[in-house]
Amino acid sequence: MNLLARIPQNCSNEIQWIVSVMVEDFLGLQVSFAPGPEGQITLEADGKQIISTLSFFPSPDNWLTTNSVPDSPPAPWDTGETGLDLHLLSPLVPVLFGKPLFKKSPAEIHLEWDLFGSAFFLLSRYEEAIITDFDPHHRILLSSTLEGRYNLLHRPLVDEYLEILWGCLHQLWPQLVRQPHSFTMEVSCDLDEIFSPGASSLAGLARKVGGELFLQGNFSQATTHVRNYFLSRKGDHSADPYFNAIESIMDINETAGNSVTFNFKPLQSHPAMDAAIDLDSPVIRGLLNTIHQRGHKIGFHPGYLTFDNPEQFNRELANLLRVLAEEKIQTEVAGGRQHYLRWKTPETARLWEQAELQYDSTLGFAEQAGFRCGTSKKFRMYDVKERRTINLLQQPLIMMEVSVISGQYMGLGKTPAALEAMQELKETCRFYGGCFSLLWHNSFLRNSWDMETYGKLCASAASKPVGNTAPKSQR
Repeated sequence: MNLLARIPQNCSNEIQWIVSVMVEDFLGLQVSFAPGPEGQITLEADGKQIISTLSFFPSPDNWLTTNSVPDSPPAPWDTGETGLDLHLLSPLVPVLFGKPLFKKSPAEIHLEWDLFGSAFFLLSRYEEAIITDFDPHHRILLSSTLEGRYNLLHRPLVDEYLEILWGCLHQLWPQLVRQPHSFTMEVSCDLDEIFSPGASSLAGLARKVGGELFLQGNFSQATTHVRNYFLSRKGDHSADPYFNAIESIMDINETAGNSVTFNFKPLQSHPAMDAAIDLDSPVIRGLLNTIHQRGHKIGFHPGYLTFDNPEQFNRELANLLRVLAEEKIQTEVAGGRQHYLRWKTPETARLWEQAELQYDSTLGFAEQAGFRCGTSKKFRMYDVKERRTINLLQQPLIMMEVSVISGQYMGLGKTPAALEAMQELKETCRFYGGCFSLLWHNSFLRNSWDMETYGKLCASAASKPVGNTAPKSQR
């Protein structure tokens, strides 16, 4: 069955994009478009219709202005009162735009809540093209976003909205069948530092040894750094904890049945923020070959100064592709992630699109793990300035280990609470049939807690049926 979406003229590009993503890409249903009245979207077929009131999409004068961003807390909507069969962790769903009102009859469902406008706002990162509050790395501050202001980052709101949309569709057209949605994992490692900085100089060694002894209380690791310093002088990296962790990451994930994407930084764009990595080094070329031969993937990790610099971005990508070609490594560099998660909406996405890369996986907050885009699903991106679909997929970054553990971010340390927070995110992704995108750096796989925690996170939960178990805090 083909659904007809009647959409208004105002913001027609944006509306057609979000309806296509939600209905076609996420649900796998067919939809065509026709002009419709202003102020609403209508999905219709066989004499029945769903009407969703539009209250977000701004007029041309208000596009990308602060007037178009909510300045009050979202109203909670108790979806349990709808009578729909909904697959949700919580029946109380935040309404970003519109009113929490719902009317149902045998031939019509009317939502006063702007479901599509709310989903567009989150997926397109609309407000990030307006925000001017940045951290020292010129990253959007979580506190300046809607998710940060109202403590919503832990909820994949777009995935929740999708379930409500499906509940409405299935209520009117029970013969519809959505495409299967099963839990997946995308495991990656950003190789910011392939070798321990403790091997680069005596000063670096002193910092590493001091950190292990006085901050970690780890005498064994301290002696490892000393041994590594002297061996590395001879070109022997067998004792390097950062280098050896790369093999551990492959071992753990091969046991779990995962293929890891190792994102390589091809050049040094900033002397302090990018470690010097020489892809022409025989050791690193050997590493590239080992990763490929073991069935893992090679990704792109453009340096600190690339997120708004096309020349540097392209120079770095060309260097990675050159080395792979010279080594005759027949693999596709499909995508990767920006160093330090530096991102400018939508300009950085254009760099990846213009380079003909397939996907990016930068969009998570360093400050806190969670759902920056409101979803755990990979989706086509949208350019809110040029007002067009971007030929690039975003695989949102859900969990980076530093975000949870580090004192400058969530500050949970290496504790049971940290593991529980990480597993909560994984279980939420599984519940909604999404993708748990996990980033763990080789430089952060240091001790038994790291190894054990990482192993638990990498273990697949795909054998569990979607929707069987809710995360503990939401049962």
